[in-house]
Order: sequence, then structure tokens, then C-alpha cells
Amino acid sequence: MATICRHHVLTSMSGLGDKKRHQSTLLTQAGINPSSLISENARVHTDQVARLFQLVMITLNDEFMGFTEVPSKMGTFALMSDLIPQCLTLKDQLKQTARFYNLTHPNIEFDLKEYHKDAVLSISLTDNSYDAQHFLREFLLVIWHRFPSWLIGEPINLRSVEFSFARPDHESELNVMFPAAISYRQNSNRLIFDRRYLSKPITRTRSEIQQFVRRSPYDIMTIPGRQQTLESQIERLLAPHGADRMANITLHDVAEQLFMSPQTIQRRLSDLGTSFNTIKENWRRERAIKLLQNSQLSIEAISERLGFSEARSFTRAFKTWTGLSPRKYRQMFF
Repeated sequence: MATICRHHVLTSMSGLGDKKRHQSTLLTQAGINPSSLISENARVHTDQVARLFQLVMITLNDEFMGFTEVPSKMGTFALMSDLIPQCLTLKDQLKQTARFYNLTHPNIEFDLKEYHKDAVLSISLTDNSYDAQHFLREFLLVIWHRFPSWLIGEPINLRSVEFSFARPDHESELNVMFPAAISYRQNSNRLIFDRRYLSKPITRTRSEIQQFVRRSPYDIMTIPGRQQTLESQIERLLAPHGADRMANITLHDVAEQLFMSPQTIQRRLSDLGTSFNTIKENWRRERAIKLLQNSQLSIEAISERLGFSEARSFTRAFKTWTGLSPRKYRQMFF
């Protein structure tokens, strides 16, 4: 999905403990305007949320983001991933992952079981009190559905999903995150899928896995198969263009390349909860954040690169996106 609900944005920071005073700063660093979360219906682009998750992990030096008694230090996922090239099949990889985390982390229990037609991957916490809003349990099942799907190069179609907690208010969001029958108040948190997936070969090279880990959790935010959606097709068409040129690309230009009518594109994007202009703005925001964080270009030069007519227009847009001016945002990193 292209956006994530307010609930997951806010609860991702609930494990900060005595560092909760940094919440507003972390949101701003992630490119999220704190005031945009006032509405209960607020949604945030996945790139911004992935950056927030990453910042929480770095702040706590904990890949489990403060939701277990003992932290999972930064680099743990990368170390586990170093073992994957030794695995021939998905079964090998999931068994290896279960052994790794069961040996290295006292607060988490992985298990893979096989039945006549089903494979069942279970992930449980030894103490759920640290994960009172069940953020980590949801996040772990997201990771261990999407990462294996990526490893074998095809979406794993889930038969059902089980959670150990009660039906939450954000149930509709989980129905999108996990396209399967979901049940609650179960003994464990489980992904249930066709056993035949376990024999699928690992198709990713060591360098591809290392790149995935470096980007984590960005690629995990994408639902398997989303690369075929209309939104992602438009993003791929826009990506090769410089930001200044992209500002001039119209819906009609994209429609011609996709062999669709502009009206059809507008209707389908509306059904997805987005629009052509929103996709373009998201791209500009992400490019602006990268340039401000990683370059010495002046604000005026960045504004020009992004296709704004003047620096003042860029400053107004950036304050809407993050709550800060570009200059003040850059000062957070230099």
C-alpha cells in the first residue's frame, strides 16, 4: 500500500520509553509534519514511515524498536541475512531464521511446522506486556511474509493469519496488510500458507540481499506484488526524468505511455486513495529530503532542481510536508 495509517505511525514510537520526548523530532527528521497526524484519518506515505521506523531503531539501537525486554541490536538482521546464500530453498531459509533468532534473542520464539498441505510459521513473544499495542507482532508477521516472498521472487499467497491479541480498531488496515482470512485471540501469531512454497528456490544473490538489508525496512513496506499496481507503474515512468523535467509531465503524457485514457487513470488512482499529482508530490518530497540530507547544494539550487519557479514556493511546499523550512530541516543533520 502507498500509505500507512496514523495508528501505525504513532504506535511505532511507543517503545521509545524515556526517549519519547524525541517523538516530534523523529517525525520531522522522517519528513512527516507532526501536525498532519492530528486527524484520526491521517495517512502517511510508506517512504516516510520506513524512514521513521529506521530512526526509531537507530535511536534505541534496537531493531525490535523497544517492544521486547532485551533489544535486538542494530546489525542483527544483517547478520542473519548473511546466512541466506547458504540456503537452497525457502524451507532452508525459514528453518535457519528460526534457529538464529531462537538462539540469539531470549524474548522471541520462531517456529516452522509442516502439515499435509499447510506450512505454518509462528512468531511469539515471551512477554507481550512490552508490546501492549501489538505493533511488533504485526510488524514481524509483515516482515516474514514479505521478505520470504521477495527471496523466492513471487508473492506467497496466505491461506490465513492468526494473532494472539483481540480484534483491534484498525482491523481494516490489517485486512489490507494481510490479504487472507484473519482470526484473533489465538495461541500464537501465525502465517499459514501452501506447503509447496517451502520447496521454492531462493532466487536472490548475495549482493541483492545485502542491498535489501541496507535499505531495510523500505522494501518491507511494499506488499508482495505491488510492483504491478498502477501507482508503481506511474512511479517507474516518472523516475528516469529529472525533477525539473518531471514537473512538466502531465497526466496525458503518462496515459499515452500506459495506453490508457486519462479518465481511467484518474478513476483507478482514486480507488487506490491517491492521485497523479499526489504521486508527483511524493516523489518531489523524497528527492528534496535526500538532497537536503546528503548534498551541499543551496536551497535555491535544490528548488530549481525540483522544478519550483522560485525558492519561496519550494519553502512553502516543504513546510507543508515536514513542518520545517528546508534550511531548518537541514540544520538537524549538519
